[in-house]
Amino acid sequence: VPSLDPQTSAPALDGRWASGPPVQFFIGEAMKEALLDALRRAESSIRATLYLIDDPEVCLLLSKKVREPEVTVELLLDAGQCNPSGSCARQPQCLLQMIEWGVKVLKPRSSRSTRGFSIVHTKLWVIDGSKLITGSVNPTLNGFENNDENMVIITHAEAVLAAQQHADELFTHGTEVDAEMAAEMVRLKESRSSRSRSAGPQRSAATEIESVQR
Repeated sequence: VPSLDPQTSAPALDGRWASGPPVQFFIGEAMKEALLDALRRAESSIRATLYLIDDPEVCLLLSKKVREPEVTVELLLDAGQCNPSGSCARQPQCLLQMIEWGVKVLKPRSSRSTRGFSIVHTKLWVIDGSKLITGSVNPTLNGFENNDENMVIITHAEAVLAAQQHADELFTHGTEVDAEMAAEMVRLKESRSSRSRSAGPQRSAATEIESVQR
């Protein structure tokens, strides 16, 4: 995967020097592998602002990371994707699993948190306060498998700090999505799915999460 300035390293926010190029660009299958690798290496914190999330491998890894000592995992998702009518079919089950395992999930409390914009459409991860992951791709099956997307990993300290401050502002205006809310989303989605048989077979998030766990 091509990178910018391959001979240059950037100082991380904690004072250490990040190895490798300060900017890396990914497309295709490399996006998911790079994201999973970055999440596996997290030592203290994973914080993300996303439109939506439903990839079983990513969700399972986040659920496992939050159970590691000293690691916190926080997600802020678009409010419209955190209700039964707006959420994609697969996300509620993924959210329920992550919340039950200890991942903190929030949604914007009001439009003030998005400065008047209609939705939170960012795809932004800040890991350990020293690595920024962004780009067009949502951590979803469609994003990784079907769409033309891209992803960038940045370790330049000033860029990471700016992203972290942006995320902090969004989280300040967030309200928590708890297990009860996620379970209700799952129930309503399943109820609607059982009434509609014309869409054909669907890939079940719960089934795929179980297959990844094996």
